[in-house]
Amino acid sequence: MSNDVKLSYEEAVKRLETIVDTLEENRVPLDEAIKLFDEGLNLVQYCEKQLKSFEEKIDTVLKEHKMKEENNDEF
Repeated sequence: MSNDVKLSYEEAVKRLETIVDTLEENRVPLDEAIKLFDEGLNLVQYCEKQLKSFEEKIDTVLKEHKMKEENNDEF
């Protein structure tokens, strides 16, 4: 996965699943398998970063919601 191409999380997972299937079925020569393995590792890192970002966004939303609830309780 090149740095200039942006995939959605779902697209990255789907591509990763395709790579895993291909590698498990031994459908490609060794040099291609190594390239796919490298791409897969990059996709895993990308997905982990995306998940961390999603978790941070959810935490922020929950904190904001909690603050709103606390402010509403004061009235």
